[in-house]
Amino acid sequence: MSPTLHHQVGRVRALLLGLGCWCCPSSLPPTSSSTVGFVVAERILYIPSLGYSVLLAVGLSRAGRLRAPGLLLLLIVFSCRSFQRNRDWQSRETLFLAGLRTLPHNAKMHYNYANLQKDLGNTELAKQHYQEAIRLWPGHSSAHNNLGTLIADVSQAEVHFRLALKAHPHHANAYFNLANLRKQQGRVGEAVALLEESLRHDATNRDAVSALAGLYGDDGRITDAENLHLTLLAARPSDPVVHNNYAAFLQKVGRREAALVHYEAALGLDPQHTVALVNTAALMTSLHHNTQAERLYKRALAVSWEAEVGESLGKLYLNTGRLEDAVAAFTTVLTHHPHRLSTRVCLARVKLHQRSYMESEELLRHVLFQDPSHQEALFQLSLLYTHTNRTQDARTVAHRATHNCSSPPTLCARFHAHYGDLMNDMHNTEAAAQSYQLAVELEPTLTHAHVNLGAIYHTRGDYGRAWRHYLAAHGQEPSNPLLLENMEKLRRAQHLQPPAGLPHCLNMAVSPPQP
Repeated sequence: MSPTLHHQVGRVRALLLGLGCWCCPSSLPPTSSSTVGFVVAERILYIPSLGYSVLLAVGLSRAGRLRAPGLLLLLIVFSCRSFQRNRDWQSRETLFLAGLRTLPHNAKMHYNYANLQKDLGNTELAKQHYQEAIRLWPGHSSAHNNLGTLIADVSQAEVHFRLALKAHPHHANAYFNLANLRKQQGRVGEAVALLEESLRHDATNRDAVSALAGLYGDDGRITDAENLHLTLLAARPSDPVVHNNYAAFLQKVGRREAALVHYEAALGLDPQHTVALVNTAALMTSLHHNTQAERLYKRALAVSWEAEVGESLGKLYLNTGRLEDAVAAFTTVLTHHPHRLSTRVCLARVKLHQRSYMESEELLRHVLFQDPSHQEALFQLSLLYTHTNRTQDARTVAHRATHNCSSPPTLCARFHAHYGDLMNDMHNTEAAAQSYQLAVELEPTLTHAHVNLGAIYHTRGDYGRAWRHYLAAHGQEPSNPLLLENMEKLRRAQHLQPPAGLPHCLNMAVSPPQP
C-alpha cells in the first residue's frame, strides 16, 4: 500500500471513529431504569466530546496554512467558554440559574432551584418555582410533596400531598408529611397509620421513625417505640442522627444513663453534631453536671452559632447563679437577634435577680408591647410586682395570664401556682385551692403546689386529701423540711403511718400547717 493510500485510510478510520463517538452514545437509551427528567445532561456528553475532538483534528489536518490560526481561534473560543462555565459552577445557585437560562421549560430545573430556595429560607420564591415545575410536569410527585410542606393552608397542603401519592403511590415522604398534617389536626390514629405506611416504603426514614416512636410512646407503647429505634439503629449503626434520636427517646422515658451512652456515640461519630451537643448539654444540666454542660454548649456555639443555643447557655448561667455571665450570654444573643423576645424575658429574669427592678420591668414591657399575650413575660412581670410590693398589680397581671392558660402545661402550671400564692396571701383559700388544683393537673410533679394544696386541706380538716397531696410532694422532694413537718403533724393528728424512710418528729409542737 502506497503512503498516500495508507494516509487516506487512516484519515477515513479517524473520521469513522469520530463520527461513532459523536453520534452513537447520545442515541443509545440510558442505562438507568428510571426517568431522571433530562433530555440532555453533561455527563452523557463525555464520549461525544471525544468524537468531536477527533473530527476537529481531522478537519484541521486538512486546513493547510489555516491550521495554526484555526487552532488559536479554537483555543480562544473554548477558553472563554470554559471561563464562563466555571462561573456557572461557583455555587449551587449559579449552577441552577444557568440551567434555568438554558432550559427554562424544563420542570427539573425549576424543581432544583425551588429546593435551593427552600433550603435558603426563601419560601415564596421556592413556591413559585415548585408551581412552575408542576405546570410543566403535572405528575412531578416530589414537587407536589415539597410544595405542600410550604403551604400554610392545611386543605391546600393536603391536596398536594394527595397528588404526590397519586403520581407516585410509594412516595414515603408524602405519607410522612400527610401524617404530620393529621397529627396537627389531632387525628392521631390516622397519623400512626400513615407513618406506618411511610416506613413500609422506606424503613430507614429517620424522621418517620422518630415521629412514629413518639406517637407510640404517647400511647404507652414504649416497647414498640423502642423497637423502632433499635431496628433503625441495626440498619444504620454508623449514623450519628440515629444515635441522637434514640438517645432523645431514652431521655424522654427517664433512662438518662442509657441516653448518655448514645449521645456520646453520636458525638464519637460526628464531634460537630450540634443537635447531639445541645441535647447532651441539656442532659448534663438535668444531672447537675453543669461544668460539662457549659463546655458542650460552647462547643455547639463554636460549630454553628445559634441564638437558641446561646440562650440555653445563658439559662445555665442564670440557674447556677452566675448572673454576670448570664447577662453577657443574653446580651450577645440580642446583639445578633435584637427582636428575640424570649431572650429579653430571660435577661429581665437576670435583672430581677440582681434587683435591677426598673431595667427588668422595661424589658418585660417591651416584650408585652410586641406580644401582649406573651405568657412568660406576664409571669415574670407578676413576680416583679410581687417582689416590689405592688400586690394589686401582681394579681391583675396573674389573673390576666392564667385565664384559659393550659399550654404549655409546665409554664401554665407555674402561673396557676403563683396565682394561688397570691390568693393564699389574701386568705382567699377557696380561690387558692382552685389555682393549685389546676397547677397539679397540668404538672403533677409540681411540689410547691402539692404542698400548699395539702396545707389548705389540712387546715380545713380534710385529712385524706391533704395526705394524698403531701405524698405526691414527698415523691418529688423526700427531704423537703416544710413538707416533712406538715406530714408529721398530720400523721400525729390522724395516727397515719409515715411512708418508709420518713423521719419521726414526735417532740414537735403541733401547730397549724405552713403553706
